[in-house]
Amino acid sequence: MRSNQLRFDLTDTAKILGCTRQNIRNLIFNGDTRSPSPVYEGTPSIWHLAEILTWLREDKTYSIDDSLLEVAITYGRLRQRQYGVQYCQKMAKHSTISAR
Repeated sequence: MRSNQLRFDLTDTAKILGCTRQNIRNLIFNGDTRSPSPVYEGTPSIWHLAEILTWLREDKTYSIDDSLLEVAITYGRLRQRQYGVQYCQKMAKHSTISAR
C-alpha cells in the first residue's frame, strides 16, 4: 500500500473498507463539513486513517471493526510520540552546535 505512518489516500482507504474510491470520495466531498481534512492536499491527497475510520463510524454509521480503528489510533499516537522525541533530539543537537 502507498501508506506512510497510517496516512492513506482514497484508493487505499477504499481497499481497506471493501468499497470503491469513488464511494469514499463522494462521502468526503459531498458537502459534509464534518468530514476529515486531508493532511496533504495534492496528487494524491492523504488523510489520517484513524480520522476517516472514526468519521465513517460516528457520522456515516459505517461498521468499522474495533481492532482496525484501535490499531490506526494507537499507531498514530506512537508516531506522534516518536516525532516529538525526534524533534527534541534535533533541537538539542542544534542547541549544542549553536552553543559552541
